[in-house]
Amino acid sequence: MRCYEHATRRHGRTPDRYFSIRYYGSDGKRVEEAIGWASEGWSAEQAADIRSAIRKNIRTGQGPQTLTAMRSEAQRIREDEAQAKAAAALQDMSFEQLGRLYLEWAKANKPRSAMTDGYNLAHAFGELGAFPAKEINSARIETLKNKFMASHAPATVRHILGMIRRVYTWAAVTPRSASDATPLFTGIPPTHGVVVPRQDNRRLRFLSRDEAERLLTAAVGYPHRTGGMDFHDVCLLSLHCGLRKTEILELRWGHVDLTHGLLYVIDGKNTENAGLPVNELAGEMLARRLATRGASELVFPPLRGGTIRRHISHNFTYLADSLGLNDGVTDRRQKVVFHSLRHTFASWLALDGVDIYRIKELMRHKDLTQTQRYAHLMPSDARAAVERLCRR
Repeated sequence: MRCYEHATRRHGRTPDRYFSIRYYGSDGKRVEEAIGWASEGWSAEQAADIRSAIRKNIRTGQGPQTLTAMRSEAQRIREDEAQAKAAAALQDMSFEQLGRLYLEWAKANKPRSAMTDGYNLAHAFGELGAFPAKEINSARIETLKNKFMASHAPATVRHILGMIRRVYTWAAVTPRSASDATPLFTGIPPTHGVVVPRQDNRRLRFLSRDEAERLLTAAVGYPHRTGGMDFHDVCLLSLHCGLRKTEILELRWGHVDLTHGLLYVIDGKNTENAGLPVNELAGEMLARRLATRGASELVFPPLRGGTIRRHISHNFTYLADSLGLNDGVTDRRQKVVFHSLRHTFASWLALDGVDIYRIKELMRHKDLTQTQRYAHLMPSDARAAVERLCRR
């Protein structure tokens, strides 16, 4: 063992000392390796113990036979212990901890729906959050379902159960770390075998021409604290082009081609870059907005900062209720909501005799099954036959 004293640096009352060890390696050559400074916690006794351990390993041919190898072995052991500790923590991870990890992933990979995912998971956290994720079984999910069915709409319960399933599905294909390919969850998701509540959520009610005219007239300057034509124009675009609320609020001027009378729905629900015809009323409205547009690329920029407008659905419900459109309505499918404007768009097309395939194209439905609900509104020979009974 060797010891070097620093010329100026002190350790306590004595000069700081640097230790190293000398020994003959397994190949018979002399080796010298540095240990460290006394100020770092090293002592002559520790250096001597390390030298003795290395010499013993060389004699027996077992274990690390250099200080470098000994330190590498110690680092490997520390990493293994840390990994085992992390794995144990993951095994005991609560459902809320697992759900939070999923939400971090969702915000980065599917930001459009991450907020909705968080809302649905918040319901689940209240009932399951404290339980270890691996211990939640189908019986517990059934209990949660039955409890929520007594206080929530079936559609809400279905969304919550679907969100729980997505968390476990994601965890089953997500490795624990960059160095550990073991999934965050292994086994059968607890939602397996749980019957998801079903409900017919299809909108049945659509507006008459008179109701639509009253609603659009009342929408001018609504809500009163903001005024202007914005709310009216949002409603008109949905009613006359069949756009969904999000598609309207994310519509940019670069997607509007007034020269050819087309709108392009980018990243829509079921399709991309779908060119939609704009009728005269919608075209005049867009031309008016274009003439007075500001710096924003959005056709309907947010009023008070942010990325897109909020509260459109709530404001619409208040307006529809104030006009008496929902008086006495108990079936939610008959309730007039913002989506009713899109439903009215398709219903009016069907009543005017537009064929089912063209309606599917204009509504941008994924398959014809979704569009088939409007078939009964179309003029048909059967309707004409029944009407002939009156003439007789």
